[in-house]
Amino acid sequence: MKNKIELFENFSSNLEATIYEGIVKLGYLKGEPTNIFYTKDLFEHLLELGDLNKDEFVNTLKELIDYMESKYGRIKIGVEKERYKVTVPSCGVDYIQKNNQGNMFLKDLIEEMKKSDSNLEGIHSIFLKYSNMINDEVILEEANNDEFDYIMYFKYKKVDPFIYCFTINEISRYYHRLTEYDYNQLINHDN
Repeated sequence: MKNKIELFENFSSNLEATIYEGIVKLGYLKGEPTNIFYTKDLFEHLLELGDLNKDEFVNTLKELIDYMESKYGRIKIGVEKERYKVTVPSCGVDYIQKNNQGNMFLKDLIEEMKKSDSNLEGIHSIFLKYSNMINDEVILEEANNDEFDYIMYFKYKKVDPFIYCFTINEISRYYHRLTEYDYNQLINHDN
């Protein structure tokens, strides 16, 4: 079990990566807050909340909000339609945009996916380019399910911690970016 600071940092990294992906895909609107929705399972997994009683659960969320305030401002956490809604104020979104400008891997990947002639080789080359920069290894596998065709990720998670699940065909190209936990939940659910 991780200590609270490690859990809070893990959650913070996930939240920041998710918001930054949205900025790269959709653009950056200065002065706008952002809402991120987490499934109950993922939220409780990232913060290891499953075994806590109600008071411990509430106290942990208060501590998380306090811990994250120095980076993002005062975040809000609520429940909406059986999902956790995390609202990051505009100052936090500004911080995330500035703090992640050097994340060229995600920018290059999204640019590649936007190309009309994007293909597996082009996507794989983006992964290889960044893995070679910092001595990581790219794993590329055919998927054994109906939801996507290929999975690709960095073995040592030095470049990026997510598992990318790609669908690439004549009609469309898209990906889902999943935590290892979400990916395992999806795969185990299909079996």
